[in-house]
Amino acid sequence: MLSTTLLTLSGLVSFSTAQYVLQDDYSTDSFFSMFDFFTDADPTKGYVTYVDQSTASSANLISTDSGSVYMGVDYTNVASGSGRQSVRITSKNSYNTGLVILDLAHMPGSVCGTWPAFWMVGPDWPNNGEIDIIEGVNSQKSNHMALHTSDGCTLTNATISYTGQMTSSNCYVKAPGQDVNAGCGIGSSATTSYGDGFNNANGGVYATEITSDGISIWHFPRASIPSDITSGSPDPSGWGEASASFSGDCDFSSHFKSMQIVFDTTFCGDWAGNVWSSDATCSAQASTCQDYVQNNPSDFQDSFWTVNSLKVYSGSSSSYAEEEYEGDSDQTTVSESVSVYASYSLPTEGASIAIDVTVAGTTESVSASTETSTPANNRGTWGWGRGGRASWTHVNNAGKFVIQPTATALESALESALGSALEPALGSVPVQTQDTAASAPEVGIAEENSTVNEIPGIEDDRTQGDYDVSKNVHEHIIKHRKSLPAIVSEGYEPKGKYIELDGLKTYVTGPSDADTAVFLIFDIFGFFPQTLQGADILAAPDNKGRRKQVFIPDFWEGDPADISWLPPDTEEKKEAFNSWFGTKASPPKHLPRVPGLLDAAEKLNPKIKSWGMVGYCWGGKMVSLIAGRDTRFKAGVQTSPALYDLADAPKVKIPMLLLPSKDEPREDWEKYRDALTVPNKLVYFGDQIHGWMSARGDLKDPAVKKDYERGYQLTVDFLAEHL
Repeated sequence: MLSTTLLTLSGLVSFSTAQYVLQDDYSTDSFFSMFDFFTDADPTKGYVTYVDQSTASSANLISTDSGSVYMGVDYTNVASGSGRQSVRITSKNSYNTGLVILDLAHMPGSVCGTWPAFWMVGPDWPNNGEIDIIEGVNSQKSNHMALHTSDGCTLTNATISYTGQMTSSNCYVKAPGQDVNAGCGIGSSATTSYGDGFNNANGGVYATEITSDGISIWHFPRASIPSDITSGSPDPSGWGEASASFSGDCDFSSHFKSMQIVFDTTFCGDWAGNVWSSDATCSAQASTCQDYVQNNPSDFQDSFWTVNSLKVYSGSSSSYAEEEYEGDSDQTTVSESVSVYASYSLPTEGASIAIDVTVAGTTESVSASTETSTPANNRGTWGWGRGGRASWTHVNNAGKFVIQPTATALESALESALGSALEPALGSVPVQTQDTAASAPEVGIAEENSTVNEIPGIEDDRTQGDYDVSKNVHEHIIKHRKSLPAIVSEGYEPKGKYIELDGLKTYVTGPSDADTAVFLIFDIFGFFPQTLQGADILAAPDNKGRRKQVFIPDFWEGDPADISWLPPDTEEKKEAFNSWFGTKASPPKHLPRVPGLLDAAEKLNPKIKSWGMVGYCWGGKMVSLIAGRDTRFKAGVQTSPALYDLADAPKVKIPMLLLPSKDEPREDWEKYRDALTVPNKLVYFGDQIHGWMSARGDLKDPAVKKDYERGYQLTVDFLAEHL
């Protein structure tokens, strides 16, 4: 029997998978609710007055007409005071990595005195970074992209090509030998990338990929937008060279954190004003930038943004293993359809490369230094599955599995980097057959017994060329999960909005065109931050990349129970609680309202095809009763379920998840589970109090926060399985 080195799970999933799922959709109907309006003095010393949302709306500086978002400047009045009125907005959500895709029909034109920008910035500038995606001044014709950081980030781009031209290489805002705050910059050569040229091309798309390895920015004119972007399944690996790619001597994960999205249009200031005299077109109009901006309002009619869409996707270049596993202990079994018994990593630039191969129980290692740049398509990690149904299998940095009919491609790639040092390793590696692979020792099995032979394309020996199985890697090797959005312990700001639904105030969150929805029935305390955060979690992408629209109707009609009544440890509390409950919380009173609420939600969003429901405490009883009727719901979840009645269980007609706390007798809910005749799951949270996933959950307590997250992960996974 041949001894083999198995590819560790953590090693496999450390590659960029290029599998992006929608995280945030800044849709037209909720666009401005997802941003804060900046009204302080311009930090760049611009001649501008940034106004609040109310002022901007009344002055017609913003609107959301015709399915797009408009953001302009005052072009009717001679400016006074601190400057011309404009808007600057900052997203409420922040991001560490991901893919930001902006579709613009129009951006501020190449107008003298203007300084428009679409950018991202972290807190405590410049320590957490700034990414300038679209930026220019005055009569500029093409876009300038840049990074601004604290010390220790330099652009080298030794092996990554892009279409722009580097203008400066040190991203540090105080780098010696560079202008203050120049950062590291790359200028586009395309006149369709900015201002008048961009608008004359009917606008286009800017896509920005932020990973732990670097930052890339693509610009696509309207006629050249990739179909995977328009279909909502973006895959940067097929987009070709970016307009700008920033990589090199920089720890991107530490220099770019918690970045918020910003739109603004300012005037003059540190850039547009400082270069005024060197712009022949503009300096011919007035002696100073401020004089021109102040006295020529009509010239700024074209200084506006029209946003067709802004979407943020998550999932790329952040190892799925980091979400689920720690360390290198988890390994995947090698079974009869494919064997992976060596892995090789080729870096993005010249470096020392080590190869470890186990042959007949002996580990042979070879290493060599090289300054040879590795071709882009060969960078990444290779595993050997030669023999059986697959040959060399390559996972490149673009997230593609490339299944080669022979070892030639890998051998060529390694030889270019290692030269003669490669021969002892390759020469000593025997071909493994299906028979010997089947008897390879198991050294640990990934969760749910997932194995590499479950991956389509590796299993099928007829598959050749590029085959994107990143989704299958995620689903089959890394379990059927995706980690939740970060839990906020205190001061949570809800992402949704309140609307009227069939006569009831209703919190709604998630994309307005989702085809899957969740009807969330809160506890007796109503719209608490912990409950609203839970709704936002349920609206986030699940393990299938599917987002849901979530609705929480106010069954209490503005008069919920007082949380101070619990625990009811005084006669006054008992009396108040019992009085409220007796008049407000009878489930039969509220059950008839549910069909009308669902009808109203489907009228609001006709794309809804599948419903799940989640009930907290009292809401759990509602879920139990609704599930026993003829219902359009496909799955239900009860957390801290109240008003226990074993007679409900046999009537339940849909899959049910039960998450009781220590305050619900375990034996009762085990009996309830045993009486169910539908798929079900019971997870008992014996350390948590009643209501830990909703109003009574103290998220400042690490133990509560951990189980709050665990409860929602179970809920998200259960709904993903059954909806």
